Amino acid sequence: MDSIQNDIKNDIKNDIKKDIQKKTHEKIILAMGIGLIIMVGLINIGNQYFLTAIDDEFAYWGNAAQLAGYDVTVLLRTSSFYSYGYSFLLVPFFLLGFSAVAMYRALIILNIFLMVLSFLFCVWTAKKIFGNDKMDSRLLVFLCLVISLYPYHIYQMQVAWTESLLCFLFWAITALIYRITSAEKPAFFDLFLVSLLSVYIYAVHNRAIGITMAVFMLLLFLYYNSFAQGKLKHRFLLSLFFIVVLFFIASLFRQYTIENWYQGAENTILRLNDYSGQTKKLTGLLTVEGLRNFFLSLSGKIFYQLAATFLLALFPVFAIISIIWKQKPLKRWGANDWLLFFCTSAYLSQILITAIYKTGHLRNLRIADVLYGRYPEFALGPILLFAFSLILCGKIRQIKKMAAASVIVFLGCAVLVAYQLSNVGILYLNPLSGVRYFFHNQDSMLLATANMVLVSLAGFTLFVTLIMISRLGLNKKWLDKIDNPAFFTKIALKRIKLIAFFFIGFYWLGYGHNVAADYVVNYKGYDYDCVKSINEALENLDGESMSESMGDSMGDSLTEIFYIKNPADNAFRHLKMLKSLEPGRTIHLISLEEAADIEPSGKYVLMSDANLDLVREITKQADLLHLSNGLAIYLP
Repeated sequence: MDSIQNDIKNDIKNDIKKDIQKKTHEKIILAMGIGLIIMVGLINIGNQYFLTAIDDEFAYWGNAAQLAGYDVTVLLRTSSFYSYGYSFLLVPFFLLGFSAVAMYRALIILNIFLMVLSFLFCVWTAKKIFGNDKMDSRLLVFLCLVISLYPYHIYQMQVAWTESLLCFLFWAITALIYRITSAEKPAFFDLFLVSLLSVYIYAVHNRAIGITMAVFMLLLFLYYNSFAQGKLKHRFLLSLFFIVVLFFIASLFRQYTIENWYQGAENTILRLNDYSGQTKKLTGLLTVEGLRNFFLSLSGKIFYQLAATFLLALFPVFAIISIIWKQKPLKRWGANDWLLFFCTSAYLSQILITAIYKTGHLRNLRIADVLYGRYPEFALGPILLFAFSLILCGKIRQIKKMAAASVIVFLGCAVLVAYQLSNVGILYLNPLSGVRYFFHNQDSMLLATANMVLVSLAGFTLFVTLIMISRLGLNKKWLDKIDNPAFFTKIALKRIKLIAFFFIGFYWLGYGHNVAADYVVNYKGYDYDCVKSINEALENLDGESMSESMGDSMGDSLTEIFYIKNPADNAFRHLKMLKSLEPGRTIHLISLEEAADIEPSGKYVLMSDANLDLVREITKQADLLHLSNGLAIYLP
């Protein structure tokens, strides 16, 4: 009897010891994951100086500068309108007096912080979706790290724009949705917060409106669902009301910024991100040609998502279609079902928005127009998490059907993509963080597409095969030929899942790092050196009248810059970069004819990247003080 009790005690002690060991390992993996994300984000920071993705980054920077009290309108009016939600995060850096380089690097660090938070949200959500009884928590943390190392996330951490914030916001909304749908009595604060974040994500980027619509649709379903009764039903109704009111307020502020900061901008520029421009594309879908172009555009976006994710992106979509097809009553939907419904509807909405935005005639296309994943990819994390859960825990028969359907869709889209890429006129690659190197320096678009198809199918086959082997076990007849089959079985079945995720994680990490390094190191350095030399020359100009005009209450130079417009530089790229170095400088955009009428004065600096001989002829009294990479400084 005593021996039995001792055995029981020993078993309990061993179980406790294993649980402690398991939790310790989980914390170690979590810490290592956070450290890896930080390291990957910081690895190129020494080559990070300031904005170079001019259309996007300058618009966010310019909106923030306006909010901080600087006048940037003369250059904002040469740009498309980009939303203001991200700009709120930049304002404190202006108020604290950060230099341009320090601000940019601080924003990279902010991106890293947001991606670490996204990783932690991913871990929390994974534990809720899988449950502790279905999966080893250590493997869960590791697969969440793999999701966080997706190439898009690594690339976007290196750029001071909205993507890392959008990714974090979507994970936060996803976690809130799970809390709401899993609780018997959803908290009012959770409902209000999910309403607020669903509108704020739209304010961060207008094309994230698909997320806002998905949240609204989900809350509408929950309102009509039978479990939402009495006061709870009113809570859902109130959250819907919050979304409408907050969206109206966000739209009003959006209109205010356009009318006051972008007043005078060309309509063709503003319409790139305005509702009117997208409305025209929607009406174009009513024509045969418009509908054809839309489906071609959609095929490219789906192909990109499948190729970049090893064909995993559509697994959750097929899963929710199966639930709806089987007509599972809403009363029986659990938190996982509701979360799956929300994530897939949000993801598909973003793909549709991208397809509509990139719909156009098949002439003079860019690779980035055909294959574009930027707008759906910030919502991809939970999709990958559900895809992993389906492969690890789903029924084998269901997985086979999903795999077959994914391959069929992928190959069908590949044919349409090859047709579109045969008409590509511009080899523009920057946003293609998931498939960039397939098309890098490729003469044949058809060969590049074929290589991408083969690599994606091979990776998909290898990953799914490894997972299936771990789930089904090894063939007994084959094991009989091994000297120690028990040992081999134990090692193989416990570690093979880890090998499968190591394969994907290692590939995504290497791929994403190479794309980011190529963009940061090879693309950004030239612009910075050019503009930095001009800014240093301005700061070193001699003369009593010049020195009297330097400096203001914000600590920036008040040297007035008259910039001669150059048709070849309609984006005013270098001028915007110069403005970002010292936002207090006063800038005037003038024509060559207007330059001839400027009165000689020691207070003004005249800049131009137009034809230098022509400038000298028209402004005969101007002295050339500095010349750098096409930018010139004159003193009238």
